[in-house]
Amino acid sequence: MEKNLPKDLSSLILLEEGRGRKKITVSAKAVLKIFWILGGRYRLVGWMYYLPAFLLDPWYRLVAKYRYRLFASKKLKPLDESRLLP
Repeated sequence: MEKNLPKDLSSLILLEEGRGRKKITVSAKAVLKIFWILGGRYRLVGWMYYLPAFLLDPWYRLVAKYRYRLFASKKLKPLDESRLLP
């Protein structure tokens, strides 16, 4: 396992390797770095990667705490049994 990994692995961790070096990014910075790498319209949000982590991490923790309320579907859809394998 990497020596520089944080002890708390309950957050998103981005491991990058290239040009003989390894870089580890965690939490909000990892999310924003992924958006930056994806490019296109995601880059509109990804630029915030360059802001300091102490500004970003509280927002990351807030969204993580309430993610099911924010993003979960309210209605459960019935199972379509015709799509199941015999």
